[in-house]
Amino acid sequence: MQELKNKIDEADEREQEAKNLLKEAEDKEYSLESEIDSKKKKIAQMKKYLAEREKELDKKFKKLEEITQKQEVENELVKTLENMEMDGDEKLTELEKQVEKIKNIAESKESENKEMTLKMAQLENEFDKV
Repeated sequence: MQELKNKIDEADEREQEAKNLLKEAEDKEYSLESEIDSKKKKIAQMKKYLAEREKELDKKFKKLEEITQKQEVENELVKTLENMEMDGDEKLTELEKQVEKIKNIAESKESENKEMTLKMAQLENEFDKV
């Protein structure tokens, strides 16, 4: 009878130990489920954050593309203006050469005119004398 009582006591102890292990397992399960829920919420927040950042990145890429295109257009305009300036400088140099040439011709003609005026005055004097 004592042996039976001992076996019952052992069975009760094993039952109590099993209940304790079950309680620990249930507590661990609850803790892990809470942690999973927390991680899922964190993942959802990170996905939302990532989506917002991707939108911002897309906007910035579009703006960069617009700026790049604008810069290309402005570079072309600068090249055009530089070419026009070079052409204008060449034309200005040519005009300055022409002005100098015309000035020399004018000075030469003015000098000839003075000489002719003097000769004419001499001839008029000689004519008056005759």
